[in-house]
Amino acid sequence: MRDISKIFQGVISANQKLTQTPCELLRLWYHENTRVIGDRLINNTDRKFLSGVMIDQIETKFKVPKEELFNSERIIFCDFMEGIDVDTRIYKQQEDLKKLQTTVEEYLGEYNGAVKTQMHLVMFLDACDHVSRIHRVIRAPLGNCLLLGVGGSGRQSLSRLATFCANYKMFQIEVVKGYSMNNWREDVKKALMQAGCENKQTSFLFVDTQIIKDQQLEDINGILNGGDVPNLYKLEDMDPIFKVGKQACMEKQLPVSKMNMFQQYLGRVKKNIHMIIAMSPLGEVFRSRIRRFPSLVTCTTLDWFSEWPEEALLGVGRGQITSSDVDLGKDLDGCVEVFKCIHQSVEQKSLEFADQLNRKNYVTPTSFLEQLNMYKSILKTKRVDVGQSRQRLVTGLDVLGQAAVEISKLEEEI
Repeated sequence: MRDISKIFQGVISANQKLTQTPCELLRLWYHENTRVIGDRLINNTDRKFLSGVMIDQIETKFKVPKEELFNSERIIFCDFMEGIDVDTRIYKQQEDLKKLQTTVEEYLGEYNGAVKTQMHLVMFLDACDHVSRIHRVIRAPLGNCLLLGVGGSGRQSLSRLATFCANYKMFQIEVVKGYSMNNWREDVKKALMQAGCENKQTSFLFVDTQIIKDQQLEDINGILNGGDVPNLYKLEDMDPIFKVGKQACMEKQLPVSKMNMFQQYLGRVKKNIHMIIAMSPLGEVFRSRIRRFPSLVTCTTLDWFSEWPEEALLGVGRGQITSSDVDLGKDLDGCVEVFKCIHQSVEQKSLEFADQLNRKNYVTPTSFLEQLNMYKSILKTKRVDVGQSRQRLVTGLDVLGQAAVEISKLEEEI
């Protein structure tokens, strides 16, 4: 029922002026099903099956041909194309994917101009798709995200960018040496009171590398379920909470009791807090956590960060090498092509390795970035070595030339 309600939530957010034909509405319905149900599926075979079932229904029940349904390379709906500060956001399909990439790159430039720690990202189409997915979830009422992918796939960076596009506040804990559960509960309280008392839309980004105790996941489970963590607030915290709750009770003409005031505060927290949980799906630990804390899946919308496509590898490779002082000139495209081929060949061999020996070797985007950094490091070292050898050779030739001149002078004197 949760998933069906999310699908309808997406469909009714359509703009009536832009959705006037059956095909436009079916395109939105297809997109929402893909986002809500399709993103829960774990492999491309299942996703293709779901897509086939929906296309079959569209063709047989609504008599709309497949060619008319797919009017661009991908069906992507979002509402941030008009700008961050607009009053009314229009949720519509982005048929011009180049324009979508350009707009997201502009948002990235604005974000980097507003913060100290800048993000140097290559906004290929897949990355823009993930930004629109995360943005879509956190803009929805009670929207929470579970981002599944290996390290280096861009989960945190794209979450920050999506939060900026939504004009929300970003909250993330910083685990330093000596970070304890008391620090964690203080951080959680700060985030919840920002959402409840200050009435600010807040994205709470939490990564599985920040887990020091499983008690943290129990607290997140509570936030996802009801917006509350047991025994979190002290007596001195209740004054601003009751102030907010009292005002809400008076507006709704409810009895002003402690329980009612706290419930109104919790309603505000649930409305304004949006959990973005980034986890790695590898290993037994992840399965164990999902079993013990079911709200991590049932109360969130999933977004799988799978392996980078060819376009992403080429774009990131070109961006990484161009950003450093590696002057490759006309050889740049050839080098990037080689890096892409190496990475994809290792991915292919890893699949064969898993089939034959039932052991998995994970090839992550971080591996690709490390490959690029290793190349730049080796190239720099080799250039220094060759430069020194060249200098020694030039110096030796200069000395020989001078000696030849001196010998000719001596011969004349003799």
